[in-house]
This record gives sequence, C-alpha cells and structure tokens, in this order.
Amino acid sequence: MGKLFGRYSWKELKDLFVAGCRRFPVVLLFLLIAAIDAIVLNHDRGNISSRTEFLMMFYPLTAALLSLALQLWSEEVSRKPLSIIVQVTAHLLLLGGCLWLTSSWPIDTVQGTALVAIVMVLVLAVFMISFFRSKNDLPLWNFTLRLLQGIAIAFVVGVVLIAGLTLLIESFRQLFGWNIDRHIRSDVYIICCLLIAPVVFLQFIPNNEEKHNESASGLPKVLQGVVHYLFVPLLFAYILTLYAYACKIVFTWTLPCGWVSWLVSTMMMGMVGILILIYPSRFQTEKRFDHLLRRWLPIVALPLLLLMTIGICRRVSDYGITVMRLYLITFNLWCYFVCFFLIWKKGRRLWWIPASFGIILFLTSVGPQSFANMTLHKLKGDLKTLLTKNKVNNLSLPVTNDDMNAWINQQDSTTQRQVRDKLYYLGATYDIARLSNLLDTASYKHVSFYTYNRQQEFSESLTGYNLLDVHVIDIPDGCTRMRNFNESCKVLSEKGDTIIVEIKTKEGKSWKFTLSKRRMRDINHSKSTPLWFVESDDAYLYINSFYYYGPYPATMDISGILLEKQNKTYHEDKRMEKD
Repeated sequence: MGKLFGRYSWKELKDLFVAGCRRFPVVLLFLLIAAIDAIVLNHDRGNISSRTEFLMMFYPLTAALLSLALQLWSEEVSRKPLSIIVQVTAHLLLLGGCLWLTSSWPIDTVQGTALVAIVMVLVLAVFMISFFRSKNDLPLWNFTLRLLQGIAIAFVVGVVLIAGLTLLIESFRQLFGWNIDRHIRSDVYIICCLLIAPVVFLQFIPNNEEKHNESASGLPKVLQGVVHYLFVPLLFAYILTLYAYACKIVFTWTLPCGWVSWLVSTMMMGMVGILILIYPSRFQTEKRFDHLLRRWLPIVALPLLLLMTIGICRRVSDYGITVMRLYLITFNLWCYFVCFFLIWKKGRRLWWIPASFGIILFLTSVGPQSFANMTLHKLKGDLKTLLTKNKVNNLSLPVTNDDMNAWINQQDSTTQRQVRDKLYYLGATYDIARLSNLLDTASYKHVSFYTYNRQQEFSESLTGYNLLDVHVIDIPDGCTRMRNFNESCKVLSEKGDTIIVEIKTKEGKSWKFTLSKRRMRDINHSKSTPLWFVESDDAYLYINSFYYYGPYPATMDISGILLEKQNKTYHEDKRMEKD
C-alpha cells in the first residue's frame, strides 16, 4: 500500500497532484466540462431542453470514464500510434452514440438498457483492461482493492466537504445576515462532486510496478473475519433455504414460484463475490477452509439453478416474454456456465467471470439484437396477429380510434384482455411512437385506459389535466361568486353517454351538472387542451382537470372554477352581511 495512509509533505502532495494531472489530462478535461455544464444547467435549466441536458451531462461523464479506461490500457501498449488511433476512434464512436440518442429523444427501454450496458462495460474496463497479459489474477485483485479504497476515500472527502461547506455557508447567514443564493450553494456542491472527489480518486490509481502488484496477502484481517464469519454463514443460510424449498416442492409435487429466481440470483452473486474475495488464499496453503469453499461452493450451487430455470419457464409460459424475463433467462444460463467453469478450472482464474458478464450484457443490450428490441418486435407481432386475425371486421392498419372502439367491443373477454395487456406493457416500456404502424395515439389511449374489475366487466377510465392553463375564461353575466374547487364528486346517475354529478362544498351547498362522456373521451384522446364549459340552473362550471372511472356506480374527481348565478339566496346573504 505504500504511503496510502501515511503522512505526506506539501511538496509530495503537490507532486502527486501534478503527476495525476499529467497522467490523466483528458479525464480531467472531461470532468471540467461536466462541472461547467452542471453549473450552466443549475443557473439556466428552464431554457434548456431535456435532450440537451442529457447530452451536456451524459457525454462528458461517460467520456471521462472512457478516457480513464483507455489511458490505463495505453500504459500497457508499447505502440503509441496504435494507442492514439484506438482512443480517437473510441471517442468518436461514443460521441456519435450520444448524438444518436439525443436525436431519438425521449429515451425508452431500448436506449435505456443500452446506456446501462455501456456504462457497466466502461466501469469493468477501468478495473480489468490493464491485465490482459497477466499470468494470474493477483495483480487484478490488488488493483481492484486499491481502486475500491480510492472510491471510498473520495466519497468520504466529498461528503465531508459538502457537509462542512454547508455549515459554513449557513453560518454566514446566521452570524452576518448574508443570504447566499441557492444556485451558488449548488455550484459549490457540484465542484465538490464532479471535480474535487474525482481528482482525489485519481491519486489512488496505482502506476508502474505498484499497478502489477502480485502480493498474495489478501484482505486485512478484520475484513477476512467479516467474510468468514458473516458473509459465508449468510450464503450458507441462502443455500439451506433453497434446498429446503426444493424438498418442499418435490414432496408436494408443485412448481416453484417466480420469487425463487431472485433468491437463486442473490445466492449466485454472493457465491461469486466470496470466491473473488478469498482468491489470494489460493496461493496460501494454510488456508484450507478457503480451498474447500473454492472446491465445493460451485458444486453445491449448481443443482439450485434448476429451481431458477423452472421458475422462469413457468413465468414465461403463464405471462409471455418481457425484457426482464429475457435477461433472467440469460443470467440463468450464465450462472450454469460459471458453475461448470469453476468446477473445471477449480478457481485458478476469475477474471473471465466479470469479463463474460460485461460482454453478454453488451451484446444483449446494444444494437438491433438487444432484448429490448426483440421483445418489442415479438409483442408488436402478437398484437398485429390479434388485430388482424378476424377478417370479418375488416380492420386495416394503422387502426383509428373509431375503428378500435368498434372492434374492441366485438371481441370476447380473452381477446380484450390480451390486447389490453400487451398495449399496457408496450406503452409502459416503450415510446408510444413505436406503435404508430399498428394504431394511432388516440386508439392506444382508448384501449390502454380500459381495465378489468373483479367481475371481468369492461370498465373505462378517462382523464383530462390542466385544461385552463392556455385559456382566458369569460365571466358570464349574472355571476355573483367564484369558487376554486378540487373535490370528489358523487355520480348520481349514468345513462348512455350522459352522467349527472353532484358537486358539494364543505358548507353544504351543492350543484348538479350534466356531463358528456363523449366529451370526456374527446378530451382524453386530444393532444391539445380544449376549454370545457358546463352550465346548470344555478351555476357555471369551467373544468380544469377531471378523473372518471366507471361503470356505474362510478367515481369522478373534478377541479376547476365554479361561478354561482345571481339568485334570491345571493340577495339574502348580502342583506345579512349589511346587518
């Protein structure tokens, strides 16, 4: 560890800082750009679009991560021209990818999973890219431990600085009456998080011989005790629980529930984590317990993967495929591969575990073959089959709102549920524009806002928001009072497309209004915000927002402006006020 926790002179600290800047100049440049962008967004966020915000923050931060990985790799490569070509090409690809994501805004699951995979691969590359020539994994293990220590120390430094500066700024207000603008406070926090803490972390990245340290000393004794007396017993508890559950389903002859997949996944990640933590003991003959763990844990864990496999197959058979289920299937297969390889190689090398995880994650998340794209095309194909299987209805694509309304009411409950479920998942997971070749936006809203109650009746949910935001309302003649209200209304009756609602105030006054469900549907499906004005015998109603859920007995929430008409009650109230 050298002088990791030793005392440094000011000259040594200055030399370390200068050496870090010379070693990672591109990383520091992108961190500076990210900090400047964050400060700009902090002061002028309202005038910048969300897609521009994404580009301003995501690109420099990922570019800093990419630059760090490439710099660590270039230190292992003797041919500098090759290193420069690779670095420039990688940065151009990253910039092109960010521009493409910005152009396809808003981001949905297809782009979101790709972003997560890219960031995960870059993080793994920072840890692993320097050791592709190593004969064992000790240099990688020691380098990872040093980086984790640096991350922890940088985090503590950032938290202490933010807490200390917050107290100092507050003291200016308490002692001197200086009110420092909240944007200035945020700027200070941004500098701490995006500049000071990362610079501290960069100082802890080993270099030269220290980078390829092959010491087999392993974890400190305290952490070894944590692993052996806390983590290992917890893993055994997971394993025993899963074997007990396996015995239960064998004796009761039932299928495992879907929850078992998460338990098995946690058990597998715990096993891999423990094997990585005890890896240096492979070179210490006296650590017999660790050798037994390395030999038997994969063998014990392998049969439990069958529970996960059966649970996933059951979920897919019952409910079909989703993006998450495809990832679970792939993770399950990867776990089989890990167990078989650990049994075969007896834990001699472990670098391939995170490397294979990153490669599989990248291949299944980035590109047209990604799981998000596969699920989208599969569900769209299923939906198209459902919409066009009945030739009697002569339904043409893309489906309009009127055609969808007529078609959906002619289908049986099973078809209605299948269409609704697929549309609900597609709408919740992807951008609605991806369904434009099947149905228009109004048709999607019409079907997706329908739900089933416990009696399997077809129920309707209609909403409208902020209808008065873009309108200047006229005050009708004869109005005496205005009320701004937001109340749950009682639906007195419902006949066809007409409902009668009662609005009642806390003082006991009430008004009855006749509303049109057709009007509600038009507003629900409209991209604009039309003005909705309703009149009764004794009041006018401007509706700002509404939520209706049917069928009768239905509920309805209404907010808006109610204008009372002049009547006898008004004159009596005015006379009482004068008295």
